[in-house]
Amino acid sequence: SKAIGQSSPIAGAINIITVTVVTDTELTATAGSSVTITGLTGALAPNSVTLLDAGDDGEISFSNGTTQGQGTWSSGTLTLMVNAGGSLAVGTEYTFGFQITNPAATGTSPTVNIAASGSATIASAAMTKPGTQRYGIANGADPLEVLVP
Repeated sequence: SKAIGQSSPIAGAINIITVTVVTDTELTATAGSSVTITGLTGALAPNSVTLLDAGDDGEISFSNGTTQGQGTWSSGTLTLMVNAGGSLAVGTEYTFGFQITNPAATGTSPTVNIAASGSATIASAAMTKPGTQRYGIANGADPLEVLVP
């Protein structure tokens, strides 16, 4: 499974994006495995993104290639390496968050895709969004569903 949601639909606000993934094939660090989340265009984040604990320590399973608990951000794409010495086990849930700044303008949640490569190739596929309201905004829990107040 692959799910993504957000904490804030307010334009220009700090927003925590939460991701939950369960893989059906093992991804290993020794094979240079990586997970890529694309489609968050317009969101702002530093090049090195700190992954946040979202309940099951999923953030420590990844790195930016050198630092555990970090990912690499570029133009709306987050790239995560499987952390050195580790793997993503089949059927295990990995949940983590990361902070972005929402775009300044109103916008509809885009299609956000996830893919993986390395010890296995997982083709790019759309992530599941909550489809629920947040702060009274329809679909406000969907990533980058943004409204200027």
